[in-house]
Amino acid sequence: MIHLHDQHGDVVLAELNGAPTVFCGGAAGPAELFRVERSHLQVLNTELVHELFGSAVFNLTGERHLAARRLVLSGLRAAHLRVYARETARLARTHVARWAASPLDLYEAARDLTMSVCVRIVLGLDNEAEVKELFDTFVAGTLIPSTGRHDHPEYPAALRAAAELRALFRNRAEPARTSPGIDLLSRVVAHRSRADPSNAGLPDHLLAILVAMRETTASLITWMLTELARATPVAAAAASEAVAFLADPESLADHGTGPILRAVLTESERLHSPNAISLRTVVSDCRIGGYDVLRGWQVAYSPAANHLMASLYEHPGDFRPQRFSAGRSDATGSALLTFGRGLHACPGRNLAEILTMATVSAVLARYRIHLPGDAPADISYLPVKAPRTRLEAQLEPV
Repeated sequence: MIHLHDQHGDVVLAELNGAPTVFCGGAAGPAELFRVERSHLQVLNTELVHELFGSAVFNLTGERHLAARRLVLSGLRAAHLRVYARETARLARTHVARWAASPLDLYEAARDLTMSVCVRIVLGLDNEAEVKELFDTFVAGTLIPSTGRHDHPEYPAALRAAAELRALFRNRAEPARTSPGIDLLSRVVAHRSRADPSNAGLPDHLLAILVAMRETTASLITWMLTELARATPVAAAAASEAVAFLADPESLADHGTGPILRAVLTESERLHSPNAISLRTVVSDCRIGGYDVLRGWQVAYSPAANHLMASLYEHPGDFRPQRFSAGRSDATGSALLTFGRGLHACPGRNLAEILTMATVSAVLARYRIHLPGDAPADISYLPVKAPRTRLEAQLEPV
């Protein structure tokens, strides 16, 4: 895709899986896509995704989609994020202390931590083992091909797990049993109950939130720590910020704090976007970047490719957090597509970044991280960018 845009420009008409597809990259391409998204495009998901996730926020269109976004965002207000930050830092410290006991598989350790956050801070539940078992079965079903899915034994198992998870969520979301606490679900229920006590659709939205919170954030934690293990001067420089964040966890929700760690976070998001490609289907004719785009065509952009384009970033393959230091023109990372932009930008971005920063702070405040072997070369991009094999890491006390 990088070669495609380098050779033919920011907006290119080609084919993907036999369908005419307008690829939007470079500086101008994504802006063209997001400009027409509201009235002409729809997120392209497989039948498998629609069956597993039901009426989750990313499967909806029009006013239903906007209403679902508002509902999810009601649990992610600034005041709520400060509470989540405090509890997230507590969980991160507990997990990282276990990591220090022996060599670990960094990616799986990160997934264990993000699962704990999903269960306790997103759902407000204590039965972590039960939720994890059901959720792992559900996620396994998302990884099989959509075509011929009913021939895979993982698929009916995933549907059953999804039904059991929805039942857990509905039980937890009963207004009579729920009062606003430290978890996102109870705050969403409190908001929803004032307008519509049915909480319809909420279990489907929670499935989507859990996949994003568990898998995407585990990927980001893994790659940020991998880069810091190879950039020891940067890790040492960020240690004092890590100590400060653990002393005042609510400051994790303040974007003006921890400039070194935030630059490292943004650079990690650039180099290691969890999602390789994002697809839309065209629901009404429109014009994008000089092309007359017809209903039924596809439109696509790739965060992973865009972030590695030399026309946008100097030495794009290098880990250079200083490119996002305060005072630089690109310091905000506003051109990044890691969490999407426009109508379907990830509503949980702030919470994901808080969890990532809390975890990295828990590591750097007391330890230095080492990777005994090379950085992983065998990488999967489904459901997120992650090592296919064990990524061994060690924490050594400072």
